[in-house]
Amino acid sequence: MKMRWSNILKKDQTNQATEDVSVLDYTPKEFNFGTPEAAIGYLKQKEKGSDFLLSEVLRTTTGVEEIERLSEEQKIEHKVLEKLALLQEDAYKKAYDLGFDEGLVKAITDKTAELDQQSANTAKLIESFNHIKEELVHQNEAHIIRLVYEIACKIAFDHIEENEESVLKVIKMAIDTAQVEENINVLIAPQQLEFLEKMKAQGGRENEFLKKIKFVDSDQVTPGSCIVETNFGIIDARIEERVQKLWTDLKQALPKVKSPIGSP
Repeated sequence: MKMRWSNILKKDQTNQATEDVSVLDYTPKEFNFGTPEAAIGYLKQKEKGSDFLLSEVLRTTTGVEEIERLSEEQKIEHKVLEKLALLQEDAYKKAYDLGFDEGLVKAITDKTAELDQQSANTAKLIESFNHIKEELVHQNEAHIIRLVYEIACKIAFDHIEENEESVLKVIKMAIDTAQVEENINVLIAPQQLEFLEKMKAQGGRENEFLKKIKFVDSDQVTPGSCIVETNFGIIDARIEERVQKLWTDLKQALPKVKSPIGSP
């Protein structure tokens, strides 16, 4: 098999081209000597406001440019962080205020609703009490009137027993009702016989009607009462009878209880 010289030449040319490329791509080694003290002093003076400027070559070779770049990035980053902090604080405050306002409105609304409900319940309770009071009065009106009647009778009887002269008015009214002038017997309480006989003996214009009366003591008659007997009939003027008649008439006017309390 024959090898062509053209292939050998092409191979040599390819190797030569590769070697040429390798030489052109060579990068010299860098030596980092750090940042000189003078450059650091320059940066400090610049921070204080100095207007002195280094040349681009010195700024690059001394590392000042990189330091300034990093410092500027830190400043920008710091400002960004400050701005973010302000925005976060403002957002938090707005959210807090909004939440507080909404919470306050909700609390006021809930409390108002609660107070309205309590007020409605209180109104219903008062209405219920008024209804019960009316029912109690209605149910017990007859008993109350009966109690008042009994108290009034007690007071009246005590007053009559303490005032013996009150029987004179009762006797005179009974005789006037009988419309007779002769044969009149008046039954009275035994303890008032002496008093009436004494008043009859004294005479006088006011007691003149006693002259035609014969007093008879009777255990059926209480103080302040009397029973008048004539040829035409008997007039019962005892206090008990008059009071009983009064109660009979009064009872007819008492309200009738239709239903017990609580019934519909």
